[in-house]
Amino acid sequence: MNTKLLPLKSMEPVCEMLADEIHMQRKARKLSLSKMGTLAGLSRQGIALVETKQRVPTVSTLARLCRAFGISLTRVISAAERRLRNL
Repeated sequence: MNTKLLPLKSMEPVCEMLADEIHMQRKARKLSLSKMGTLAGLSRQGIALVETKQRVPTVSTLARLCRAFGISLTRVISAAERRLRNL
């Protein structure tokens, strides 16, 4: 599967908050990057690039991460939008 990631300079502010939300969700579950990669079917490096805001995940990648967390895309995106509004 192609997991093409977009460069940081193309990130919208909500995408930056989304990266933070992904990181917080992973940490809340006490998952290593390697374990998260296994659960989501993604590379450890790819997840790290997303979490450190070096790359924007595709919808497919985001869906895989959310499925591995056991939560919906809507929940993650809504949380990122709330964080952005609260800045």
